[in-house]
Amino acid sequence: MQAYDTGNDENAFRDLTQEEVDCLQDLAEGSAAPGQARNGSADSRDVDGLLESAQNKLGARNRLHAVSIALRRGIVRGLTDKT
Repeated sequence: MQAYDTGNDENAFRDLTQEEVDCLQDLAEGSAAPGQARNGSADSRDVDGLLESAQNKLGARNRLHAVSIALRRGIVRGLTDKT
């Protein structure tokens, strides 16, 4: 499993898992059901746990803030970034 460096402040940031990045990417793309676009069998509780974990690792106040941080750091891409 690949991890993504979320920043250089070792106290505030930890590595994100691929599953967490996938859920953040789904949210960045406007998905109402993150995680399910890539894995149709994803349980909503699992997805909630992944997003909460990503939020904590990024030091975000909420999901929107987590996506914003991930976009700024290049962890995920916005719709306008797609080629």
